Amino acid sequence: MIQQPRPVHWLLALSLAMAVHTLAMVRLESDRETVHRAEDPGAQSITIALAPPPKPAQPTPAPEPEPQPQPEPEPLESAVKTPEPEEEPEPQPEPEPEPEPEPEPEPEVQPEPESQTAETDESTESADEHSDQDAKRTADRQQAGATGGIQDAPPDYRTRVSAWLERHKEYPMSARRKAEQGMAMVSFTFDRDGNILDYRLMRPTGHDSLDEAVEEMLEKANPLPKMPDDIAQNRMTWTLPVYFRLN
Repeated sequence: MIQQPRPVHWLLALSLAMAVHTLAMVRLESDRETVHRAEDPGAQSITIALAPPPKPAQPTPAPEPEPQPQPEPEPLESAVKTPEPEEEPEPQPEPEPEPEPEPEPEPEVQPEPESQTAETDESTESADEHSDQDAKRTADRQQAGATGGIQDAPPDYRTRVSAWLERHKEYPMSARRKAEQGMAMVSFTFDRDGNILDYRLMRPTGHDSLDEAVEEMLEKANPLPKMPDDIAQNRMTWTLPVYFRLN
């Protein structure tokens, strides 16, 4: 069955034909005007000259780097001659050691029988040693002099004497009420049994009640602890500070 063309197709074909006809008429009219202008020499014509296209900018050439001076080649060192190895001397044979003489056998010593004589000798020697020590101690005391200072006493004995004096010191109530304080320096001499032979106030406290308290302390503390046996002097003179301070 043959289909008939639709009206839309006819309209499109007609529009296309009319467009082609119109273009042909416009082209024909344009050709006529061109011929007419060519035949009429008096007609004025205007010619527009287009400017030539700009030349592309040439890049600025970079400056050539200055040639750097090349270091001169160092002269070749002269070839070092390798010393020829010296010939080592041949080792001499070591002398053979002489044979050591054989030790002679020592004679056996037989122990002597113990006897009471040895015990007697030992007891005699110990008694002699004690007597020698006593004699030496007495001689040292005589050579050291009759009176020594606090520097000649061992530290433990100094501590004992200081504590003994502090135990017999009394802070007067009248001085406490007046808020009197101070420090006194007292010097005293004593023998080996601790008996105080003499004393003197080297520096007073500035308060009569406190100075009297120092003298009363020495009188109450007499005698002092006895000297130990390792002190060589028969007498000693010490100078000690005595403090009176309110808590």
